Amino acid sequence: MKLNITTDESHFITGCVNININNYDESTFEEVPHSSCEMVVLSQCLGCLPYVKSLDFLTKCASRVRKSGAISI
Repeated sequence: MKLNITTDESHFITGCVNININNYDESTFEEVPHSSCEMVVLSQCLGCLPYVKSLDFLTKCASRVRKSGAISI
């Protein structure tokens, strides 16, 4: 699975599970299993969250990357 997280639907990537950060809440990652993503892309989205939420968000993103996967910020 490939996961793309961004601030605008115009930045959605075909072939990825796309998440709009403007809709982020605690249930956002429930549908994405732990260690299931070969790639997680975060583009222009960390500045949209308060500091405490951004730490939780990064932790959840990192937990979705599989052992041989990559995360791009």
